[in-house]
Amino acid sequence: MAEVKFENVTKAFGETVAVRDLDLEIHDKEFLVLVGPSGCGKTTTLRMLAGLEDTTKGRIYIDGKDVTFLPPKDRDIAMVFQSYALYPHMNVYDNMAFGLRNRLISTGMKQLRAGVTLVMWLIVIAIITVLSQVAGMIFGKPFYSMMMFGGIGAFFLALSLYPDFRLTLTWKGMIFLSRYSNLARDYIRIEKTIEERVKWAAEILEIPELLKRKPRQLSGGQRQRVALGRAMVRQPKVFLMDEPLSNLDAKLRNSMRAELASLQSKLEITTVYVTHDQVEAMTLGHRIAVMNKGVIEQIGTPDEVYSRPETLFVAGFIGTPTMNFIRGKIESDQNGLKLVSPGISLLLSESELGKRYQQLKQYTGKDVVLGIRPENVKIETEVEKAASLPGIVTFVEPIGSVTNLFFEIGRGEKITVSVEGYRKIGRGDSSTLFFPYDMMHFFNPTSGKRIC
Repeated sequence: MAEVKFENVTKAFGETVAVRDLDLEIHDKEFLVLVGPSGCGKTTTLRMLAGLEDTTKGRIYIDGKDVTFLPPKDRDIAMVFQSYALYPHMNVYDNMAFGLRNRLISTGMKQLRAGVTLVMWLIVIAIITVLSQVAGMIFGKPFYSMMMFGGIGAFFLALSLYPDFRLTLTWKGMIFLSRYSNLARDYIRIEKTIEERVKWAAEILEIPELLKRKPRQLSGGQRQRVALGRAMVRQPKVFLMDEPLSNLDAKLRNSMRAELASLQSKLEITTVYVTHDQVEAMTLGHRIAVMNKGVIEQIGTPDEVYSRPETLFVAGFIGTPTMNFIRGKIESDQNGLKLVSPGISLLLSESELGKRYQQLKQYTGKDVVLGIRPENVKIETEVEKAASLPGIVTFVEPIGSVTNLFFEIGRGEKITVSVEGYRKIGRGDSSTLFFPYDMMHFFNPTSGKRIC
């Protein structure tokens, strides 16, 4: 296992800066999710960690070792791609074993294996030739030609149709040679190690019955498991996952999220996961890093990011439905402060806001943005320690266990309210909306930073 560290990393493509001055530490055994909209730099960050992109500036460390200029094969990482990237001509076993086999088997072993394979083919052809000659001596020359060409044709047809036949020839030759060659003995030992790891990964992923199938015979979820298995058999220091669930349907995506979280907890391998789906980020990550325009705007646990967003962007990006925003000016009132915008006057109580009241007082006469989550806005029943506004329903969205109500307040300001269950309320109905003080978030509209 390993820690990962980005130290002042920048990546530019010409004049376009994709990632800017990135400082990020990923703890050992942590599941960190990089989340953000398309073009925010999250995939570029992952590719720099994998060694698939060079850094323009800065350093990257894995387990305390500077890997900034190391090739991907020397970084001890395994990557799961969005497209799965399975080899269509290989079965599941060979797809899962491919990366590990290339890593463990030396060039000398590959050359030896190729030589043994060629010799075994020549031996088989020689046997076919001898048998054909014997048959020709007994039954005549035409029979010799038929036996010769038919036998060789059948041999090469078997090689093309049955990969196990090819492997058997090579395997038999290597076993024979291992009596005399240390290189062959090492090859046999490594292949047994690969077999053990593939079977181990297949058992964990519950796909042992698929090992002989080709990718075209698998469903999307099964292909995803094979891609994960290929990474698992490597037993790397770091897993890198680039939107691996985006090609799956909604139901399968939900089940695979749970499986991924369980798998990472079981393997305890440091994992960096890239996604644009904030639901995946909230459900999978031990911590999530929200990126925007090449910069991490906030990093923390899912609860920290959701409950206390540090910027307007984070507040609007995390959460479904998105956070409500009311832009207005802070003005003094005989009862304290109030947020004023066209058609809206929202009382801000000093007794209920506490320390936050003094912070807001510094913005008297200035614009601020009030944010509040849809599920925190209450309707119909009066709520203590809350400001209130009248609203008119413009749209109702029942989605089973939750109903989303869209209100218009003031002069065209839109507010979304999420309530449990089904509500008999229709377009044009009016209601009082209550905004609990302890659920309010205030932001600076110029910098986008949190005020309190």
